[in-house]
Amino acid sequence: MFDKEIAQSLFNFLDRHWLNTPSDYGMSRPSYSDEEEEASHFFINEAKKLDIPTFRDMAGNYYFVLEGKNPSLPAIVSGSHVDSVPRGGRYDGPAGVVAAFSILAAFKKRGIVPPQTLCAMIIRGEEGAWFGQVSIGAKLSIGDISYEKLHQLRRADTNTSLKDYMEHIGLKPDMLKNQPVLFPLHETACFIELHIEQGPLLKDKNIPVGIVTGIRGNIRYREIKCVGEAGHTGTVPHHMRKDAVRASVHVLAKLEEAFTQLQQEGMDLVFTFPVANTGAAGAHTTIPFDFRFAIEVRSQSQDTLNRCEHIIADNIKISEDIYNVKFEVPQPIKSLPAVMSTEVQHQLRTHSKEIDLPSISMPSGAGHDTAVFANAGVPSGMIFVRHNGISHNPDEDMPFEDFSLGVDLLAQFMLKGFCPENGAISQQSFTKSLLNNGAHPI
Repeated sequence: MFDKEIAQSLFNFLDRHWLNTPSDYGMSRPSYSDEEEEASHFFINEAKKLDIPTFRDMAGNYYFVLEGKNPSLPAIVSGSHVDSVPRGGRYDGPAGVVAAFSILAAFKKRGIVPPQTLCAMIIRGEEGAWFGQVSIGAKLSIGDISYEKLHQLRRADTNTSLKDYMEHIGLKPDMLKNQPVLFPLHETACFIELHIEQGPLLKDKNIPVGIVTGIRGNIRYREIKCVGEAGHTGTVPHHMRKDAVRASVHVLAKLEEAFTQLQQEGMDLVFTFPVANTGAAGAHTTIPFDFRFAIEVRSQSQDTLNRCEHIIADNIKISEDIYNVKFEVPQPIKSLPAVMSTEVQHQLRTHSKEIDLPSISMPSGAGHDTAVFANAGVPSGMIFVRHNGISHNPDEDMPFEDFSLGVDLLAQFMLKGFCPENGAISQQSFTKSLLNNGAHPI
């Protein structure tokens, strides 16, 4: 049901961005970089060999389109991202693109014409590690990121704007000034993404695939800065100190306590304080005047996320008053939770039984581009693939046999077709809508 030879060759090509030096190890394919563009072009070259039409929208997303028997039916779109976190793994994102593309390749080679148009999609800039913004390509495609933000978002390691990186790879970000919708929302029956689970549940239960019920949203504070006052650790009385570390630790301890209480009350919630440091000015005999830390909170409930945001603000204010310091708190970066289509879930469960593939229903703790399309009104679903349970890490691994089982389920879904119960007949084809929305053929 999919072209295993092409799939393996795509994975092999993507390995060229693997770093293997004493100082840098793992996958490095930054968002909106030359490496991400090179990876995308390898898919484009394969599409040209197979005569599969390819399009690029104004945000840099790529679409590989296989026309169906009935052009009036909305399309099934499947894809993911090819960028990685710094020193990441091989399969987080690319597995979904390789899966969708290799299915189209197999159908094209065998002369299979699906009941409705199929599209494999490469979505730009999913990883938030580079610009502090997740799902850039997906959000730009639905008009959910302003043109001004393209100037404001800067890559963490170079401080160069996203707009400059987009121009470097040949895009024209000025055309996004009016926040146009680029993705054919009304001509899409559903968006479905195959992805490694990024956790250990499937491995522990020895089940090949998971059918995702929902995706946790998140609130991220990339850097909260506490500003105190330096002084000698032996001479300044405690009641006169403005200790940035003690004030920050007070905040973090109170958040740990409050968030744990919410968990005990049965709320879906995970939280992390992923970064904390005093910077280069820290010294053993100096009262720390500067402390920086990050906060990330995830939940399937927007009400829970809103509650956590208030808890963070309240405890920062309390710590300011107790320790006589000042916290500089940026606007948090937010991603909405998303519920997967019950119809897509039901059809995936049905197909898994038809091909005798064991599966379980499960939520996604990590964020994905699928959430963007789901929240834009597109019926959406996800297939999780069993792997070694490690992700965002060079040790991330996925046996090709497990990948194949997940792709078999996706191929069955794409072959049988999907039309939501309340779905309308499209006024124009998926391809025509792409072109009308500013995409151009490659």
